[in-house]
Amino acid sequence: MRRDNGPIVSDEQHLREEIEKLKAENIRQAQMISKLQHYLRGLLRGRYGRSTEKLLGDTPADQPFIAEIEAFMTEERARTQAAAAPAVAPAPAAEVPPAAAAPSIPPAAEAPAAKRGRRQRPSLTFPQLEVRTSRAEVPEAERLDAYGRPMVACGSETVETVVFKAPEVFIEQVIYPRYRSATVIDLAGRAETAGVPVPERIVDRGQLADETVHQIVIGKFADALPCNRTLEIMARAGCRLSGSVVDGAVAAMGDLLEPLATAIRDDLRTAPAVGVDAAMMRCRDDDLRRKCRRTPIYTVTDGTQAWYWWALDEQHRHAPDVIAGFYRWLITDGWAGWHGSASIGARFAGCWA
Repeated sequence: MRRDNGPIVSDEQHLREEIEKLKAENIRQAQMISKLQHYLRGLLRGRYGRSTEKLLGDTPADQPFIAEIEAFMTEERARTQAAAAPAVAPAPAAEVPPAAAAPSIPPAAEAPAAKRGRRQRPSLTFPQLEVRTSRAEVPEAERLDAYGRPMVACGSETVETVVFKAPEVFIEQVIYPRYRSATVIDLAGRAETAGVPVPERIVDRGQLADETVHQIVIGKFADALPCNRTLEIMARAGCRLSGSVVDGAVAAMGDLLEPLATAIRDDLRTAPAVGVDAAMMRCRDDDLRRKCRRTPIYTVTDGTQAWYWWALDEQHRHAPDVIAGFYRWLITDGWAGWHGSASIGARFAGCWA
């Protein structure tokens, strides 16, 4: 119901104007942040290599960015001062109500919120585990620059991973020192550097060492040891990992082995005879009351190696995808999905029964 009283309409209009001003200010602030980030990226490219290879002194490439930043900040300060000039002076302290002058804030509200930073090192997460430290030192001959002068140390990078070698669990800490030349600088202003590169891992920047991922995957798929039991074994040794960490490690290992699975499938397609069958496994489904559904995982094998194909349901339409490319003898069960796919060229040798 609309009221035509003058003060109410005026207050609504004033509120809308304030909202529009705030929106415009937010857009301006976002544009300013984007421009400053652009300048920062340019400075980082011109002055820094890796974070541990900081170069000393200003380089010529920095000067255009510095000039642009100074001009931009001068313009921003002038705009802010012009906007703040007509501001009304604050009221005298005597006129401020006591409740407004000294608001009552509970102690919990005064505490700053915890900032989300980088993931803690395993040595901080699991202080009870043994830490075994090593150093990936650069050979002395490689610590000489182009003029034969020794490079100077400019920092290091420390990599910590959780190593599980049943029955022990420990933290492996490897230090990768970095060196730079004090005299040899290229045209971009970067000094000549030397250092042992940090090797790639199955889980990039993860907590688990490759040996640990191997143990988890072998236990799950070769020794029928579920991941939750592996977690219990590690927890008894003082390392209590979350299920998501192990799930991510298994998924990363699967991505790494995907080309091998493709090669096995292509090799099986040339085998004189292969057997095809399906096994049922449960998969979580939030649409179902019991949270799980039956899903098939199909196995194709010639007796020496196997290839697997998983489907979300048991419909016959998945059969052609499983046996596509197999043109020799197929040994299957009596499932109608196989025999409905005979048009792709497969030859059926008979039923498993």
